[in-house]
Amino acid sequence: MAIATAETVSGTATSASSISAASWTPGANDLILVWVACRSTVTVSSVSGNGITFVQVLSDTEGTQAQCTLSLWRGMSGSPSTGQITATLSGTALAAVIMSHRISGADTGGTNGSGAIGASAIANTGATDTDSPSVGLTTTAANSRVYGGATHRSRTYSVGTGETAISLNTTAGTAGDTTTLSTEYQDVATPSSVTINGTLDSATDWIQGAVEVLAAPTTVTGSASL
Repeated sequence: MAIATAETVSGTATSASSISAASWTPGANDLILVWVACRSTVTVSSVSGNGITFVQVLSDTEGTQAQCTLSLWRGMSGSPSTGQITATLSGTALAAVIMSHRISGADTGGTNGSGAIGASAIANTGATDTDSPSVGLTTTAANSRVYGGATHRSRTYSVGTGETAISLNTTAGTAGDTTTLSTEYQDVATPSSVTINGTLDSATDWIQGAVEVLAAPTTVTGSASL
């Protein structure tokens, strides 16, 4: 079974100490990836919902300019419940965006989705604004899929070559107190170096994250004769 993004839900908030995505019903052993972007240096303390235990995969603060944060969390359950996923924040965010992907066909080994996660990486713009969010990683398995998430304040994001958009330019806040989140993916047939990137309509501070999702092992059936 190939990896597929079965469903995506999101939510936005301003002046908030927590943020929730829309209610949904994950399937048994779906991998859940949760991206959360916040304005300034507010981070995510924990993620909960759907009867799933969530574990942080990536987190970064664009610390030089103190303009944005981005984190990624993963979870999986054999018997998830209907409801919202909620991120509890470390403080009151001027603006925040949450986006959750329900992914089928991922490896179900390990605990809370650990067996579905391969390589991961995250990068930020540093002291100088640019219009080219980018992060690189080297995948670890055949037929994996690399998911990317980028926060980029009020700019408009377009995906890079070879990547497929999932949800682009979901925005919370107004004027200077704005945060925006975009997600995408790229399928990778064999282990290789991959760049997840995009283009902004003008330069700003940004954070770009990427994670490799591993496919469920192929089951071979057959019969033997004597």
